[in-house]
Amino acid sequence: MEKIKMTSYLNKIISLVEELHLPIVDEQVIEIKFIIKCLDAKIPLPSAPNMLGIEPDVMDFYKEKLSAIDYQKLELVNQLLNNFRSYISRKYGVWSLANLNTAKEIVDKYNVHSILEIMAGNAYWSAAFSKLGVKAIATDNLEWAKGSCTGDLLFFPVKKLSAVDAIHKYRDVDIIIGCWAPNFGSADMDIIEAYNAIQGKKPKLLFLGEKNGATNTARFWKSAKFKKSCELNSINHTISSFDFIDERFFEIK
Repeated sequence: MEKIKMTSYLNKIISLVEELHLPIVDEQVIEIKFIIKCLDAKIPLPSAPNMLGIEPDVMDFYKEKLSAIDYQKLELVNQLLNNFRSYISRKYGVWSLANLNTAKEIVDKYNVHSILEIMAGNAYWSAAFSKLGVKAIATDNLEWAKGSCTGDLLFFPVKKLSAVDAIHKYRDVDIIIGCWAPNFGSADMDIIEAYNAIQGKKPKLLFLGEKNGATNTARFWKSAKFKKSCELNSINHTISSFDFIDERFFEIK
């Protein structure tokens, strides 16, 4: 893939799309512009974003219709669309796009009045829950922020606490959410151990990520016990992944 600097990503894709004049990519640029507008304003999206990128069979169709030069442009546009998550992670420090529709579904289905977000990063999901009137507490050890240019781009105030310490301190919340736990180390399993140690009534514990994919460790997906429910299905129906990563909420038993 041609290397595109982060600062020129949007200009590059807009320029290519304007040259192509194809509705299928025109609509996706409109979607990207709206997402970036929300991120710049530090507000959650109203609902999950639409799918970005072009399906292989559609690419095959355009290969027969376009000139060789225009098809190369379309291939580059598709590569840029498929790398949108990487772009927002480097520019805004977020991997998951928080949206009010999903947050409201969680609040309604689980009767949530207070929430703890652990490993919150820039706390985009906490911002969404707070927008709905939920008492949100965002925590992170903030080690990653020391070497990141996005470390000070918070969407919501973050308390400096490890996930385990946060669970011990704020165990009285209605729900705990971990979004995009790393797929290395032992943080996700340490969280489950701390959660299982809670005596008496426990908050619900949800992880947002991709099963056996971009988030959490292989040990987590192999040994964690997951709960299935109509409520969780309803919540996940509000999430439509905008790329090849199958992002879902998982509830720990």
